[in-house]
Amino acid sequence: MKYTGLVALSLFALVFMSALKRPFVNRWFASLAQQYRVHHLMALAVAAITLLHVILQFAALPREDWGIYLALGEISVSTAWLALVLLLLGVVSSLFPFRRYNLW
Repeated sequence: MKYTGLVALSLFALVFMSALKRPFVNRWFASLAQQYRVHHLMALAVAAITLLHVILQFAALPREDWGIYLALGEISVSTAWLALVLLLLGVVSSLFPFRRYNLW
């Protein structure tokens, strides 16, 4: 339980590194398509590990103490929940193909 947050945060940093089109990243992969597949799979793993971290944090406390994680008046708690929601929205939105590249 202690290390799930650290693992999720470390893997989250690697997700951004895996999206780079740089020679030191590209040589680890056979193609750009494989690189982006690994990038997406790592993002799914980050979301799963982050959800596991939240579940384990709640499970470590008795039910009557769950309020410390739900006190949205605290800036650190509300920021953590916002980050979790944005992470999940980003991962879910990546599951749908984006086909209109000419808008860029």
